[in-house]
Amino acid sequence: LEEPDDDNISLGDLTGDGMIAVDDAVFVLTIYAKMAAGAEVNLTPNQFFYSDCNHDGKVDVTDAVLILEYYAKRAAGATLLQQNPFRWKKRPRLFLQK
Repeated sequence: LEEPDDDNISLGDLTGDGMIAVDDAVFVLTIYAKMAAGAEVNLTPNQFFYSDCNHDGKVDVTDAVLILEYYAKRAAGATLLQQNPFRWKKRPRLFLQK
């Protein structure tokens, strides 16, 4: 697991490439799998914060699902009406502009 530089990550974009995509969800799932297996995971507070997309205090499958939902809707042509889809604890709703 290669940890991104804190300066290059944002909520949901854990690889720091400027896009929220499948590889970000894989990053979250890798963190979750390691934690579930009892392996040591050394995330900085910022990395943990940006991995916990729904801000429930844990990095888990739900966070990966949020990333994948966001990615799928963007790939299908949805235009976001909110700047950060993971800012709130509730699931983000994406709407298509007409």
